Amino acid sequence: MLVESWFLSVLLVHSTGVNRFAIAPLPILDGLHPPVSPIAQRIDTDYRRSPIAPPALNRVFVSANDFAEGLALVKLNDQYAYINRQGQVVLSIPFERAGPFFEGLALVQQGDRFGYINRQGKVVIAPQFHRAAHFSEGLAAVQRERGELFGYINQQGRVVVPPQFIWADRFAEGMAAVKDERDRYGFLDAAGNWVIQPQFQAVSHFSDGLATVEVDRQWGYLNRRGELVIPPQFDGAFPFAEGLARVRQGERWGYLDATGQVVIPLQFDFATDFSEGLALVQLNRGASLPENRRWGYVDRTGKIAIAAQFDWGDAFREGKALVKVGRKYGYIGRSGDWVIPPQFDGAGSFSEGRARVQVGDIWTYVDETGKPI
Repeated sequence: MLVESWFLSVLLVHSTGVNRFAIAPLPILDGLHPPVSPIAQRIDTDYRRSPIAPPALNRVFVSANDFAEGLALVKLNDQYAYINRQGQVVLSIPFERAGPFFEGLALVQQGDRFGYINRQGKVVIAPQFHRAAHFSEGLAAVQRERGELFGYINQQGRVVVPPQFIWADRFAEGMAAVKDERDRYGFLDAAGNWVIQPQFQAVSHFSDGLATVEVDRQWGYLNRRGELVIPPQFDGAFPFAEGLARVRQGERWGYLDATGQVVIPLQFDFATDFSEGLALVQLNRGASLPENRRWGYVDRTGKIAIAAQFDWGDAFREGKALVKVGRKYGYIGRSGDWVIPPQFDGAGSFSEGRARVQVGDIWTYVDETGKPI
């Protein structure tokens, strides 16, 4: 289940003008769960009431994140640590906050400053930035002091693109979207050279060779040469995923291909990106209240593959999708049948063969059969 990250404050202050209909807030870091009760007695009590057999105590956590690069960030009482896929703590860290690993480095916070550690826990870039993002394609956007401009550093902490932007996105497909001091967006290469001059009101990152751009409050798609290959015509547009992109016109959502042809008509109350050949959509637009609308899955032809029956859902990951029925979360397979019945108070999608699940105020991890690790 997606939750709001405390890291969102790292760059979102400067996100005004970002495609609010085209992309989610800046892809800075996967979320950390808000701290809950750190009291060990509460953890023990909750697990005695849990429908899950209690695992070893070192596999019960106050908060948990998805696995990334073989490790998952967890919180044990008042300290953060990383565990391996067996649930063993392999690295404890003395920082106030930390993030998942990206390209071998993780963001950490010390006081009001951000820096980076490696997988051995060694500080490789000292906490010195007011804001910082995770690494992507070898570079990370950073702001040294409040109110200063953003630039990019490499994994040695060396500035490779000097500070000159009031907003900076992650690199994707060799380019990054940035906002200049005239409040216009363009795209840079990894050397800091302009590939597409700043001229747009808002943009998204490149995906499948195309990026969404806003022109006069309408959204279209730009290729890597800066050519508008799909003219601005939509009220909202998202990056391509698996060859299709979701778009919005008024209150209806559908999908188009890379030629700009609408291949799944705009008919859904909401639509999400394709993942593993299926996309989560919201149906039952006749329902008077949003909470009465249901979520299901469509295939690439627009055919309903899994009937709209869930109160919430997430993308398919590793052959399973996290869904919510009533107040409980569980996992379904591609047929729509339950793989792990709904029993959790919170959960995350599968990543590297593990999923984080919540029972009461505590978190643990389960394998693909639903067994705690």
